[in-house]
Amino acid sequence: MAEAVASEDPARIDAEENSLNWQDWPLTIAAIRAMRKTGKLHVENGWIQATGEKTFTGDIEAGENDVIWCDLVSLLHPEVASLADVVILLEVSPDTTDKRGNTRDQHRNDPEYLAYKAAIRRKYDTPYFRRYRTAADLIIDNSDFEHPRVVS
Repeated sequence: MAEAVASEDPARIDAEENSLNWQDWPLTIAAIRAMRKTGKLHVENGWIQATGEKTFTGDIEAGENDVIWCDLVSLLHPEVASLADVVILLEVSPDTTDKRGNTRDQHRNDPEYLAYKAAIRRKYDTPYFRRYRTAADLIIDNSDFEHPRVVS
Protein backbone atom coordinates (compact mmCIF):
# COMPACT_ATOMS: atom_id res chain seq x y z
CA MET A 1 0.00 0.00 0.00
CA ALA A 2 2.85 2.36 0.78
CA GLU A 3 4.07 2.20 -2.82
CA ALA A 4 0.58 2.92 -4.14
CA VAL A 5 0.20 5.93 -1.83
CA ALA A 6 3.65 7.20 -2.78
CA SER A 7 2.72 6.97 -6.48
CA GLU A 8 -0.09 9.51 -5.92
CA ASP A 9 -2.05 7.65 -8.62
CA PRO A 10 -5.70 7.61 -7.45
CA ALA A 11 -6.53 4.42 -9.38
CA ARG A 12 -3.53 2.57 -7.95
CA ILE A 13 -4.30 3.79 -4.43
CA ASP A 14 -7.92 2.67 -4.74
CA ALA A 15 -6.84 -0.73 -6.06
CA GLU A 16 -4.65 -1.26 -2.99
CA GLU A 17 -6.72 0.39 -0.25
CA ASN A 18 -10.30 -0.54 -1.10
CA SER A 19 -11.04 -4.01 0.26
CA LEU A 20 -13.60 -4.58 -2.51
CA ASN A 21 -10.64 -4.73 -4.88
CA TRP A 22 -8.98 -7.43 -2.78
CA GLN A 23 -11.71 -9.96 -3.47
CA ASP A 24 -11.42 -12.56 -6.16
CA TRP A 25 -15.17 -12.34 -6.83
CA PRO A 26 -15.51 -15.44 -9.03
CA LEU A 27 -13.49 -17.48 -6.50
CA THR A 28 -15.47 -16.12 -3.52
CA ILE A 29 -18.79 -16.89 -5.19
CA ALA A 30 -17.61 -20.36 -6.29
CA ALA A 31 -16.40 -21.11 -2.75
CA ILE A 32 -19.73 -20.14 -1.19
CA ARG A 33 -21.63 -22.19 -3.77
CA ALA A 34 -19.36 -25.21 -3.20
CA MET A 35 -19.74 -24.96 0.58
CA ARG A 36 -23.53 -24.79 0.26
CA LYS A 37 -23.67 -27.72 -2.16
CA THR A 38 -21.10 -30.11 -0.68
CA GLY A 39 -20.51 -28.85 2.87
CA LYS A 40 -16.79 -28.82 2.09
CA LEU A 41 -14.30 -26.17 1.16
CA HIS A 42 -10.55 -26.34 0.67
CA VAL A 43 -8.82 -23.09 1.59
CA GLU A 44 -5.38 -22.01 0.45
CA ASN A 45 -3.71 -18.77 1.44
CA GLY A 46 -6.40 -18.05 4.03
CA TRP A 47 -5.92 -15.12 6.40
CA ILE A 48 -4.75 -15.87 9.95
CA GLN A 49 -5.87 -13.11 12.29
CA ALA A 50 -3.15 -13.70 14.88
CA THR A 51 -0.35 -13.04 12.40
CA GLY A 52 -2.08 -11.02 9.70
CA GLU A 53 -0.59 -13.36 7.13
CA LYS A 54 -2.37 -15.34 4.42
CA THR A 55 -0.79 -18.69 5.23
CA PHE A 56 -3.73 -20.87 6.30
CA THR A 57 -4.26 -24.00 4.23
CA GLY A 58 -6.84 -26.56 5.22
CA ASP A 59 -10.25 -28.08 4.75
CA ILE A 60 -13.46 -26.73 6.23
CA GLU A 61 -16.45 -29.03 6.54
CA ALA A 62 -20.04 -28.48 7.61
CA GLY A 63 -22.74 -31.04 8.23
CA GLU A 64 -26.16 -31.01 6.59
CA ASN A 65 -27.80 -29.12 9.47
CA ASP A 66 -24.86 -26.90 10.39
CA VAL A 67 -24.97 -23.14 10.09
CA ILE A 68 -22.28 -21.66 7.90
CA TRP A 69 -21.19 -18.18 8.97
CA CYS A 70 -19.28 -16.00 6.52
CA ASP A 71 -17.46 -13.00 7.91
CA LEU A 72 -16.55 -10.78 5.02
CA VAL A 73 -16.69 -7.03 4.66
CA SER A 74 -18.25 -7.42 1.24
CA LEU A 75 -21.02 -9.85 2.20
CA LEU A 76 -23.61 -7.21 1.39
CA HIS A 77 -22.38 -7.07 -2.19
CA PRO A 78 -25.32 -8.18 -4.37
CA GLU A 79 -23.43 -11.07 -6.00
CA VAL A 80 -22.56 -12.50 -2.59
CA ALA A 81 -25.69 -11.58 -0.60
CA SER A 82 -27.86 -13.33 -3.18
CA LEU A 83 -26.22 -16.65 -2.23
CA ALA A 84 -27.17 -16.47 1.45
CA ASP A 85 -30.29 -17.75 3.14
CA VAL A 86 -30.10 -14.80 5.51
CA VAL A 87 -27.78 -11.80 5.72
CA ILE A 88 -27.22 -10.33 9.18
CA LEU A 89 -25.35 -7.05 9.56
CA LEU A 90 -23.77 -6.34 12.93
CA GLU A 91 -23.58 -2.58 12.91
CA VAL A 92 -21.50 -0.25 15.07
CA SER A 93 -20.31 3.33 14.73
CA PRO A 94 -17.07 4.06 12.88
CA ASP A 95 -15.48 5.03 16.23
CA THR A 96 -16.40 1.66 17.73
CA THR A 97 -15.10 -0.10 14.63
CA ASP A 98 -11.79 1.75 14.98
CA LYS A 99 -11.52 0.92 18.67
CA ARG A 100 -12.26 -2.78 18.13
CA GLY A 101 -9.92 -2.95 15.13
CA ASN A 102 -7.13 -1.41 17.16
CA THR A 103 -7.71 -3.85 20.03
CA ARG A 104 -7.70 -6.77 17.59
CA ASP A 105 -4.60 -5.69 15.64
CA GLN A 106 -2.40 -3.80 18.11
CA HIS A 107 -0.30 -6.89 18.84
CA ARG A 108 1.08 -6.82 15.29
CA ASN A 109 0.82 -3.19 14.11
CA ASP A 110 2.18 0.14 15.27
CA PRO A 111 -0.15 3.07 16.11
CA GLU A 112 0.65 4.90 12.85
CA TYR A 113 -0.47 1.91 10.77
CA LEU A 114 -3.60 1.43 12.91
CA ALA A 115 -4.51 5.10 12.27
CA TYR A 116 -3.96 4.57 8.54
CA LYS A 117 -6.23 1.48 8.60
CA ALA A 118 -8.91 3.49 10.45
CA ALA A 119 -8.74 6.17 7.74
CA ILE A 120 -9.14 3.48 5.06
CA ARG A 121 -12.17 2.01 6.86
CA ARG A 122 -13.79 5.45 6.97
CA LYS A 123 -12.93 6.17 3.34
CA TYR A 124 -14.20 2.88 1.89
CA ASP A 125 -16.10 0.73 4.41
CA THR A 126 -18.34 3.41 5.90
CA PRO A 127 -19.78 4.45 2.49
CA TYR A 128 -20.01 0.78 1.46
CA PHE A 129 -22.13 -0.12 4.46
CA ARG A 130 -24.28 2.97 3.98
CA ARG A 131 -24.88 2.00 0.36
CA TYR A 132 -25.52 -1.72 0.85
CA ARG A 133 -26.98 -2.00 4.36
CA THR A 134 -30.45 -2.53 2.89
CA ALA A 135 -29.19 -5.87 1.50
CA ALA A 136 -29.21 -7.18 5.08
CA ASP A 137 -32.26 -9.13 6.20
CA LEU A 138 -31.54 -8.25 9.80
CA ILE A 139 -29.52 -5.34 11.21
CA ILE A 140 -28.28 -5.56 14.78
CA ASP A 141 -26.67 -2.67 16.63
CA ASN A 142 -23.75 -4.43 18.29
CA SER A 143 -22.26 -1.37 20.00
CA ASP A 144 -22.78 -3.05 23.37
CA PHE A 145 -21.71 -6.70 23.32
CA GLU A 146 -23.86 -7.40 26.37
CA HIS A 147 -27.01 -5.84 24.89
CA PRO A 148 -27.20 -6.16 21.10
CA ARG A 149 -30.29 -4.44 19.71
CA VAL A 150 -32.26 -5.29 16.59
CA VAL A 151 -32.50 -2.18 14.42
CA SER A 152 -34.47 -3.62 11.53
